[in-house]
Amino acid sequence: MEKRGSSLVQESIYLFFRIILFGLIIVIILALVSMYTNRKVDILQEETYIINQRLLRSSDCLAFEENQRVYQGIVDINKFEQSRLENCVALTDDKGFNVSLKYINGDITSLVVNDKIELYIDLCDVKKKHGFECMNRTDFVLIKDKDSLKPGYLNLEVIKIE
Repeated sequence: MEKRGSSLVQESIYLFFRIILFGLIIVIILALVSMYTNRKVDILQEETYIINQRLLRSSDCLAFEENQRVYQGIVDINKFEQSRLENCVALTDDKGFNVSLKYINGDITSLVVNDKIELYIDLCDVKKKHGFECMNRTDFVLIKDKDSLKPGYLNLEVIKIE
């Protein structure tokens, strides 16, 4: 009879430790999931890339279009205007961008979308930024000016106000 009683005590001790171990594993898993889901994800770099691709690849934006064909990566200088850029990319009020075209010979044309961020443009070079984030992207493009293609750079500066 004692063997049955002692085996029952041993089984209940093992069961007790198993329940504690199982509970500890559940708590650790929940803590890891909670840390992962509550972290801040910075997607400004991806947003900058998407805006850049929209500007260079869409005929509604800056891409050169001829005979219903869109030439991606060729910027039509006639489309480089404030109203077109504002309608081209939909942004929330806390974001804006400065886009500039620079010819290889040095001529620069620049436009700002969302007047709220215009004050922050010159501060993007500051190392410690408080209340806003900046992301720059520069791409080599061809600029369609009248009947010629000229090499240049499209510089996109996206600013997010926190």
